[in-house]
Amino acid sequence: MSPLLAQLSHSFPEVARAIRLDADGIALELDAAVLQSMPEMKSPTFDEIRQSAPQILLGVADALASADPTNIRKSVSGSPGVGLSGCRLHLALFELMQEDRLLRAIIVQHIESGLGRQMTVMESAALHAAIDVMHQRSVIALVAQQKSDLRGAAEKEMKYLSFLSHDLNNHLFGVTLSLLELGLLLKKAGGFANAEES
Repeated sequence: MSPLLAQLSHSFPEVARAIRLDADGIALELDAAVLQSMPEMKSPTFDEIRQSAPQILLGVADALASADPTNIRKSVSGSPGVGLSGCRLHLALFELMQEDRLLRAIIVQHIESGLGRQMTVMESAALHAAIDVMHQRSVIALVAQQKSDLRGAAEKEMKYLSFLSHDLNNHLFGVTLSLLELGLLLKKAGGFANAEES
């Protein structure tokens, strides 16, 4: 079991319940905070975060509600690939870190408000471990997407070079034939010139 999943070796049903009851409120506050602190964020990225945040929060809640490693893995793997950070190529590292800090502050405030108390050290560690596992998953998804994009770009380039090479070979073959014909003509012309001289 990974060290992050080991933090979730106990169930935290109260924290999970607080997240489920207020997932929409957390997502709305995150939307507002991201818009206010990062107005330059591109709309498609912001839309991805907005659409996936409630589902991801429910994935975090499911992971916290169970102490069974198999169920935790299912909860994590079933959450959207975007991840909590909306991890995408056009987001700067600074923006990703800022959005992560906003999320953690907002989710802690909402959970503690729902619980009517501060989280225990174990609850807090488990919550942050669950968020980290989701981040880890989104980074893995991003790397897989980058690999796929690079592979696709390399395949397109190879097809283009193959086509170009084939096209050049055809033209070079035509030029070679023309030069051979010209050589034969010059040879014949030279033969005629030699015959006339003699």
